[in-house]
Amino acid sequence: MESQNSPVADNEAVGTKPLTTLYFELIAATQAEQEANKRRTQIEAEVAAHPEVIANLKPSGTSKIGELFEVTTKETRKWDQTKLADLAKGIRPQYWPFKVEHKEVRAQSKTIENKFPELWQEIREALTIVPSKTAVKPLVKG
Repeated sequence: MESQNSPVADNEAVGTKPLTTLYFELIAATQAEQEANKRRTQIEAEVAAHPEVIANLKPSGTSKIGELFEVTTKETRKWDQTKLADLAKGIRPQYWPFKVEHKEVRAQSKTIENKFPELWQEIREALTIVPSKTAVKPLVKG
């Protein structure tokens, strides 16, 4: 017995639809989603530009606008890394409000992986690979 919340009808087993049917259903759903996302983005811009919203908006965080909306804004803080590196030299570490994070430059790590496999083995010990969400995209015929 199928659940009422199941996306599959009672008379339809998962994996039994022909791939061509799924292909065309995915194309139609993707197009509808793109149109809906475009319209949603337009409406969100209209809401954000509305005078009542602007008057009640926090610079950063979530603002409740009457009983209709919660509007979340965010500020991005960017720092001049060269200037910070120079400043850090003259400030005691306990008073330095920054952490250094190592970020991989994949082109360089691939070179090390290929040219210096022993070194890569050492570096590789610090790496954890977490799979990302699988994406399915219909190929456009034509």
